[in-house]
Amino acid sequence: MSDNRPRRRGRPPKAGPREANGRLKRASKPSASKSAPLALPDDLALEVEQLVALGEPQAVIAAAVGCTLEELTARFGVELLHGHARRRREVIGLMFAKARTGNATLIKELHDLTRLVAAERAAEAEQAVAMPARRGKKVEAQEAAETAGVGTEWGDDLGQAPSLN
Repeated sequence: MSDNRPRRRGRPPKAGPREANGRLKRASKPSASKSAPLALPDDLALEVEQLVALGEPQAVIAAAVGCTLEELTARFGVELLHGHARRRREVIGLMFAKARTGNATLIKELHDLTRLVAAERAAEAEQAVAMPARRGKKVEAQEAAETAGVGTEWGDDLGQAPSLN
């Protein structure tokens, strides 16, 4: 049996509570109160990381996002802590990807950066080797006692006491 009624085209009707006349009831918006936490969209995490990477103060980031400092630290604590490192990783990845395509400017920039980092690490290693190991207080006191009379009129009088054997 076929139904001879014309089929409706378009979207199917939306589900949800309806008014008496058949129209959908509109969802009521919650009233803004100070006790209710502000609902922030999740896509703001990337924006918070970008602002952190550029060195913006947390007060400025909170104002840009539209929340208080407490809500910012509670909601975006990880982004505030690791945002700079994550965005730096992204920038370095983009630089290497563009350099692989043959971008001469970025190849030179990466070459200079890697030489600079290598020179800094070599200088740090050289400085660590050049620094003498710190001696303890007792060792320093013993050495000072052994050379106490050198260059004074006491001279050899402060030398080792003769053994009583």
